[in-house]
Amino acid sequence: MRYRMSIFAAVIFSLSPQNVSAKPGSVHTPTLLDGCEAAQGRDISSCYNVLIGILDGLHAGAALGLNERQKGTIIPQDEIDSALGYCIPDAVDLPQVAKITTKYLNDNPQQLHYPGSYVVRNALRDAFPC
Repeated sequence: MRYRMSIFAAVIFSLSPQNVSAKPGSVHTPTLLDGCEAAQGRDISSCYNVLIGILDGLHAGAALGLNERQKGTIIPQDEIDSALGYCIPDAVDLPQVAKITTKYLNDNPQQLHYPGSYVVRNALRDAFPC
C-alpha cells in the first residue's frame, strides 16, 4: 500500500510545478495547514504532495540513521517506525494523515512556527504511538 502510494505521489508530483525551497525544514507549517484545510473536498494534491515529501523524508532519515549504526543491513519497517515514534496501521491512507495533521495543528497552534516535518511527526506520534 505504501509503495503504491509513493509511486502515485511521485507521478503526481512530477506533473505539478512546485515552488518549494530545497533547504531542510523549509515546509512552512502555516502554509501546510492552510493548504490542507482549504483543499478538503477539493483539489488537495498540493497538501498530499507536501505530506508525502515529509513522510518520505522522515522515513529516509530514520533508515539512514539506523543503517549507519547497523552497518549496511536492511532495516525492517517496524524498526524505522519505532525510531520515528509512530506506527501507522496499513489501513490508514493519505487523506486520513492530512486530517490528523490538520486537527493536530488546529489543536496546537503554538507549534505553527516549527518545521512541517516536526509537526507531522508529532501529529502521527499522538495518533499512532508504537
